[in-house]
Amino acid sequence: MGGKLDKVIFPAPSPSYYAQEDFEDNGGKLIYVPKAAEESKNYSSGGILSCVKGLDTEDNPFDYTDTFPCYYIPCLTGSDKVVVYFHGNGEDLGYATDVLREIVRIMKCHAIALEYPAYGVCFEEKADAFEIKKRALSLQKYLSEAFGFKEKNIILYGRSIGSGVATYVASRMNPGLVILHSPYSSIGSVALQITKLYYIPKVFIKERFDSKNCIKNIKCPIYITHGKVDDIIPINEAEKLIEEIEKYDIPLKYDFWEGKGHNDMHMEDEVFHPALQFMEEQSFKINSKTSKKNLQNFELAKFIEDQSKAAF
Repeated sequence: MGGKLDKVIFPAPSPSYYAQEDFEDNGGKLIYVPKAAEESKNYSSGGILSCVKGLDTEDNPFDYTDTFPCYYIPCLTGSDKVVVYFHGNGEDLGYATDVLREIVRIMKCHAIALEYPAYGVCFEEKADAFEIKKRALSLQKYLSEAFGFKEKNIILYGRSIGSGVATYVASRMNPGLVILHSPYSSIGSVALQITKLYYIPKVFIKERFDSKNCIKNIKCPIYITHGKVDDIIPINEAEKLIEEIEKYDIPLKYDFWEGKGHNDMHMEDEVFHPALQFMEEQSFKINSKTSKKNLQNFELAKFIEDQSKAAF
């Protein structure tokens, strides 16, 4: 049941890319990031290290040492912030580059997205929610250790199915902000609607991304945006999350958009500009000066490209 349900929940489209040359010339790079090894000696004493403490074997994300693909677009004017985009289940990195470009253009941040198993160049792999968790946490580790980004300068942006990944990661580290676009309270809550498997009792659907349960471990501000007529992930899913968030001392802003569904929200006006406004309200500023540190950051594409070549 588990593997079959993962495949249905993550119905990968036909690959839109196979190599760097398949992407438009947008200043970005298809890169390969190493999966984190538990025995790494370079973890900080808290933050990302804490995500491996107290976890059983099944939920321990740090047991692989190979690589996974990501797409990275640097902000060439310099930025001390990076947005990590967890895409929806109907897109791969090739489709996600449009979103990454908008992040760089509007938010003036670096932007990176990871690929899910069974998607894009990972098409031969099995759909696996647990593997997505491993990759997501490994990327945060790499952003901190190799890229030099402080956790507070990492912004997590999860869209649709990806909102559960963003919430999960936020519960394991301490990012500066979480943006949840058409989120759900838990996969178990919406799986029957996504899969149309109405004859399967919910109790048999093992929870993959329980966003509601992750909330209690999140400390950073959360911005939620959702269409009022979303028929894929109904707005009541966002309302459940909001109800849970309001139990804790977590800065929160949310917008529900009239007449908007799951895939027709305006990225600039209904996602990124409101998120930037919320950041300003929280005194969470983006430093776009071309300082030495920021120059290091926008040169990371070359650095990580060299690293990925060395891995092969």
